Amino acid sequence: MEKTKILEPFPMEFLTPSKRVHLGEINKRIFEELNKIDLQTTSMSFRALLKLFYIDKETYINALHVKLKRPTFFLQRLCKDIRTNPFGIHVGNIWQANTCV
Repeated sequence: MEKTKILEPFPMEFLTPSKRVHLGEINKRIFEELNKIDLQTTSMSFRALLKLFYIDKETYINALHVKLKRPTFFLQRLCKDIRTNPFGIHVGNIWQANTCV
């Protein structure tokens, strides 16, 4: 994610059933491909990640929204850091972040 943000689930009436299915398929493909990539050795940027999936930022965020069951906090970080535990006690201090959300 190129910017830290809180994403909330889409209301059911926000998307047509076909759009919800389409975004769900994109979401599944994103997570399957990310599991194949060695993220610790890659220097892939967020924009390169979007190009890998042939999607734009809005579609990426919508694909994340569609699978959420509750509000979720997404941290701004590099692709290689997405598996870093966001609940680590020292993460906020290291990133000099304001964690009062």
